[in-house]
Amino acid sequence: MQESRVLRRFIERESKYASYKFALLRGVIEIIQEYDHLKVESTDDNKVLFPLGLLIEKWIFYYYPLVESNIPQIYGQKDISFKKELEFFIKKYKNNGGFLQFYNDYRHSKLQLDEIKNLFHKIKIAIYNGPMKHLGYSSSRSYYSIFGYERNTYRKLNVKGEDLNLREYLINNYGFIKFDKDLYFILSEFGSFINGTDSIIFKWALFSANINKRSDIEKIIFLLRRSTEVQRDVYDARKVYDRYIKSLRCVWSDKRLNLVNYEIDHALPFSITFVNDLWNLLPVQDRVNKKKSDKIPTSDLIERRRGYIKNCWNLLFEEYKDRFLKEMKISLTGNTNKNNEDLFNYGIEKLKQKSKFLIDRGYEPWEI
Repeated sequence: MQESRVLRRFIERESKYASYKFALLRGVIEIIQEYDHLKVESTDDNKVLFPLGLLIEKWIFYYYPLVESNIPQIYGQKDISFKKELEFFIKKYKNNGGFLQFYNDYRHSKLQLDEIKNLFHKIKIAIYNGPMKHLGYSSSRSYYSIFGYERNTYRKLNVKGEDLNLREYLINNYGFIKFDKDLYFILSEFGSFINGTDSIIFKWALFSANINKRSDIEKIIFLLRRSTEVQRDVYDARKVYDRYIKSLRCVWSDKRLNLVNYEIDHALPFSITFVNDLWNLLPVQDRVNKKKSDKIPTSDLIERRRGYIKNCWNLLFEEYKDRFLKEMKISLTGNTNKNNEDLFNYGIEKLKQKSKFLIDRGYEPWEI
């Protein structure tokens, strides 16, 4: 089909001097799938905009395992332009928990802004002067023909003093990546089919292996997937649910739970959305969790269990107030001034929308 040919042209025919092209396309596809609620639609030039900071964040976690394992990402003698800044953290965490601890410290804003801000800036420049500028040049003979940049004049998530959240800081301060609405719709509909082992990730791994003949392509694929695999940690949610287990019921089946028969379910499957935020972690009976697996709960099921989901959210909110609200606003609802009750109801509606979005794109629905 025509849409697939357009995407394959981006992947196959553009310059293969560096892996930046793969990182940009993979990141944009994942951002559309995970953060569609944060998009801004331009009214005057038929463009869609997403916070560039989300792409900067993804590049950090894409490239950390590759740099740590000394997998070259550019042909010739040059290194990626932000290698020095990334190596600062690789060395810092080498004997202090490695990539997983770095990821957790980042997500919980335990890193010093003055230290990581240099890395943010270098990656922004690498994106702006690299794939954002050159992708599409081979066919259009003009720069920034597919992806462009715009300063942040639309929204800011409030960040103050001790409440600083690094993801909010990125969303606030690094402008937007913009592209045509037609491309947005193509990536929304078909992005998941080109972002797997047989396409972007595989071709990125093949590119890396061709640079360094000693590299094992399967090892590189493993490293490229580490950015999603390390995130599946449910300890904080389980700690809260363990405390209230005697009064909890399975979020989907309404059956009673105990410490032996319950598990933490990612309401929207982690293997599809990579969302490990508190609002997506709900208590379920182990048998129900196995049946649900990686299926998507229907909007009707979510609506029927609205009250119970909100109750679980409230338990998590009481334990992790600021963190819960920030995660919900960043990865589910977008910025809003609603009070908690209205925010939770709005969150349910957004959860139903995400469910419909995924089911409409071919993921298997789940009912009970």
